[in-house]
Amino acid sequence: MCFCENCNGDALSRAARINSLLIEWQKKVAGDSTNAPLRVVKLLAANPFITTKGAAEKLNVAFTTAQRAIERLERLGMVKQSGDAKRDRVYCAKALLDILEEPARLTPAGI
Repeated sequence: MCFCENCNGDALSRAARINSLLIEWQKKVAGDSTNAPLRVVKLLAANPFITTKGAAEKLNVAFTTAQRAIERLERLGMVKQSGDAKRDRVYCAKALLDILEEPARLTPAGI
């Protein structure tokens, strides 16, 4: 049994906002000559952090293909490099992370 009345609503609200954002991003890259950016957006749905090497491995594509896809998302403002690394760069989908890190909006039952 849930301690609060709104926890399901909060989770559903976050999920709906994340899904809306992902759909918006998918539409922005859907017309690209390659589907790699679209596939990277789908990876971000599972984890807002990504590396070029990780994307290449998960998508079974060349490192340069994953790199170009991430660079496309970066130009569109969907991801941003975290830190100043020249190698093994980590990119973050900050808009997704912001939704996930919002304080919970919970109301105890009976109040």
